[in-house]
Amino acid sequence: MGEVGEGLRKLENAVQGFSIEKLKDNDQFVSAVLNATQAAMRSHQEEKREALRNAVLNVAKGSGLTEDTEAIFLTLIDRYTPWHLRILRLFQNPLQLAAGKGIKPENFLMGSRARVLETYYPEMQKQQQFYNIVVSDLHRDGMIGAQDLNGTITPQGMFQKITNEWGDRFLTFITSPV
Repeated sequence: MGEVGEGLRKLENAVQGFSIEKLKDNDQFVSAVLNATQAAMRSHQEEKREALRNAVLNVAKGSGLTEDTEAIFLTLIDRYTPWHLRILRLFQNPLQLAAGKGIKPENFLMGSRARVLETYYPEMQKQQQFYNIVVSDLHRDGMIGAQDLNGTITPQGMFQKITNEWGDRFLTFITSPV
């Protein structure tokens, strides 16, 4: 809650017309705080807690999402592991993120998106069953278009974005607005 308070103060300084005082009468914000607080109390994982804090700040600022969409996204943050968030972020912009680690399509003749994942996150090597479950969850929840990372494709295909509009909105919702 301290981090949420700090974020709200930053929003008040950065966003014209934003007032912390007005939030006490905002039922949508109050509901988001209560739901996020309960989820945060069930997790020690910093990435999830950060996503929850950012979600609350985005609700306070005005996320542009419906109240129902915000509720669904808060539920998904609670249900997802940090690996769900990491993998989703990677496949929103794999070319740029991988390039930041020196991983480039021209270094591959053929391969799969799984290879990109395992190269970007070496700790995922020999964890195919685990990340297949994560990818299946993300696909089922409408976050990514690909159901499977294991098909052989061209290097350009390996580095293509596979998040869809819903996944992009979710990632914006869990990204700090300040």
